[in-house]
Amino acid sequence: MEKITRKPSKRDLELLERLELQLEEDRKGNNNIRVENTEKRIDKLKYEVNIFNEEEKFKYIGELMENAFLAKSDIVQDRNVAENQYFNIIKMDKGNPEAHYRYAFLQYKKKEWLKAINDFQHAREIHKRGESNFPLTEDQFIKAKLFIGYCAAQLARETIKEAAEFKPGVLNMEVEGISIEDLLDNLKDEINKTNIIVVTKDAQNGLSQEEYEEILDSLTENQLLLSFLADTPFIKKGNREQLELGGKLSNTLKRLLLNSIEDLPLTLHELNEYVEGEDGDAEINWVNYRKRARLLNEAFAKIGYDENLIYAIRGKERYKIKQIDFIIALGEEHHI
Repeated sequence: MEKITRKPSKRDLELLERLELQLEEDRKGNNNIRVENTEKRIDKLKYEVNIFNEEEKFKYIGELMENAFLAKSDIVQDRNVAENQYFNIIKMDKGNPEAHYRYAFLQYKKKEWLKAINDFQHAREIHKRGESNFPLTEDQFIKAKLFIGYCAAQLARETIKEAAEFKPGVLNMEVEGISIEDLLDNLKDEINKTNIIVVTKDAQNGLSQEEYEEILDSLTENQLLLSFLADTPFIKKGNREQLELGGKLSNTLKRLLLNSIEDLPLTLHELNEYVEGEDGDAEINWVNYRKRARLLNEAFAKIGYDENLIYAIRGKERYKIKQIDFIIALGEEHHI
């Protein structure tokens, strides 16, 4: 993570004190939306003036990365929200190659070729310095270069089309070798070979759309798929019909599954570092966590599980999911 050099001024500390007093008043008034907004202002200020320690900074940015797609919606993924979130993360943490990469990918999807090139380049340059808590994977580092080539070729194609409108003879040159169209096709083929990230209890791999569809068609009877690739995240077991999940439930399930790789429970405190509360609440409380666990178990029953997979650890505010064979599928724009 990029080092913060600005020290807290007297004005910063006075503002922090006012915000903390305001937060107390907001809590007394039971205004959940104001509480959430004030807490975000406090966290942002603490981050900017280096009051957070390194662990707190990492958790804060990680929470923003996790929620980039689903923080504003419990139903569908919103790329406009994601773009705004990654843009704000980059403003706070300029040395975050993963945020640059994911922001660049969203520009690529919008065909904003120059913007995409700029942030893919930043992602690679920052990653090479090796100073961030959010480095690129080896696959992302390679693909960022492919994306740069593809976007540059798109710009070249647009330039050629514009040049073709000039008077005859203005663009009079010999062109040898591969055509722009062939170059674009080749680059797109290379990019699409690993345009989907698949996480299992044993590995993390990049797959093509075709390989992902093969997984969809060949899930074993006891294999669970959690997919974030459709507009609404869904779960699927074996050859049964897929079942849509809201954003908050799917994100909670993702954290439970990822923790299960190390045979760890997901504590209420840890869950609050990654996902939003209910109905505008700044945090998830134990009652809401229990509700999420119950809803997830009900969803599992609908797709064919005979028992509750998620269970509470007695005496502690934490849940654990039983060891199962699972696959998590994500797109380029998703933070794992």
